[in-house]
Amino acid sequence: ALMYMDANEDNQMAKQYVADNSGRTSALLEIVGYETTDNLENPTDALEFLLGQYDTLGDEEIIRFVDLAFDLDCYEWVIDHLPELKSKASYMPSLLYEIMNEADNRSENETVIALAEELIESEPFTPTYWVALFRAHARAGHEEDARQAFDYAQSLASDNDSISIWLGDIVFNYAPYLRREVCDLLLECSSRNPDDFQFLDILCAIMAQSGNNDKAVKYVKQFLNTHPGELHPLRQLLTCNTSGTEEYIRAYYAAAGPLGSEELEEIVSSLIAQASYRSVRKLLDVAQEFGTFTAGLVLAMLEAQFACSDYEGVASYIESHAIEDEMMEMPVRAFS
Repeated sequence: ALMYMDANEDNQMAKQYVADNSGRTSALLEIVGYETTDNLENPTDALEFLLGQYDTLGDEEIIRFVDLAFDLDCYEWVIDHLPELKSKASYMPSLLYEIMNEADNRSENETVIALAEELIESEPFTPTYWVALFRAHARAGHEEDARQAFDYAQSLASDNDSISIWLGDIVFNYAPYLRREVCDLLLECSSRNPDDFQFLDILCAIMAQSGNNDKAVKYVKQFLNTHPGELHPLRQLLTCNTSGTEEYIRAYYAAAGPLGSEELEEIVSSLIAQASYRSVRKLLDVAQEFGTFTAGLVLAMLEAQFACSDYEGVASYIESHAIEDEMMEMPVRAFS
């Protein structure tokens, strides 16, 4: 029943399975029944009825029960009935972790802090609990508490490099006072994983955020020197709107082949939205040599030329592409 429900968005197979097994009773089967019921009336009554039928809910059962409550938009009901849920959970951390994640998604910081502290008390060396505690304190503006949680999480990151990505994301969004510490951590992780760009990705974002754009560009270029065919770091370099990008664009084309017109249009649109006009010009200069050019890309090139004050280039480009009429009918943003 769970497999059918998780594998099919329309839930038809799960519904049929529940109907075919109407004579059987189990917590999981009933949970699937409620999950696949359209427009369930009185969802809190249904939750209370289901909870009242069982003295104990196993690990998967309590996880699925709480997920059901959240799917029914009964988050507050779960918080209000937490003592009762605790009394029925066979494994407390599973229950608390599910609720903490939902509270985290809702930015319910005080709830996250309380649940994370309870989880840490029972399992102090689980890094995800410390990360959640750090994020909640940072998001709530509790700088000292955030620093302390960061230090504990960082100490556990030596055995799990992915923790540094989470910490970097939190620092980028909520804790600028920890930029130096997390950048050092990300550099260490990158040195241990030289073929994985994700550490440099968040590192460069933090550096650019703090005004150290030149250093961010340096790290991206160093990565592209040894990984010329990877698109994501190239996109990050183009977003920086710096000089010296053409050689990396050409290196990418040589290693991975030309970008398709749809993908190229998506990248160009993203760069224009971020005002990276210098990069748009360099990218399209290379792309048009390979014939992957559309009318939309022609207009994007004109917009980039105009934004870069290359008015002679604008005039000659309009003339060479014979699009005077199109420009009069549909001027691009930079002209309007």
